[in-house]
Amino acid sequence: MFKGITLRTFPPELDWRECISLAASAGFDSVELNLDGRLELNASDSLLTEIKKYAQSNNIIIDSVYSRRQWATPPEVAKALSETGYNLSVTSEVLPPYKYHPEHLWESVGKRIDSLIGDIVV
Repeated sequence: MFKGITLRTFPPELDWRECISLAASAGFDSVELNLDGRLELNASDSLLTEIKKYAQSNNIIIDSVYSRRQWATPPEVAKALSETGYNLSVTSEVLPPYKYHPEHLWESVGKRIDSLIGDIVV
C-alpha cells in the first residue's frame, strides 16, 4: 500500500526539510506540498528543485501540491499550482474547476474531463 501525508499535518514551526525527513522516518512514501504556509505559491524554481532533490534523497515522492487560496483567486492560484506541480512532476494537483487550468494541463486531462462530466458549470 502506498502511504502519503500532507505537510500541513506537521507542527507549523517545522520547516519543509524536517517535515519530509519525519514523513520518511515514519514510513510514508509521499508528501503533499501545501503552498500557503511553509512554502508559498511564488517559490523559486531553484527552491522547488531543492525540495524535489531533498525528497528524492529521502525516498519520498511529492505526489501533489495544494493551496487554500485557490478558492479566493482561482485563475491565478490554479495557474501557479499547476505550474509548480508540473515542475515537480507531481502525480496529482488539487485545483479549482478545470476551465482555469493552464494549457499544458488542459492538453493532458481536458478531453478526459469533458468526456466524464460534459458541460457542467461550477
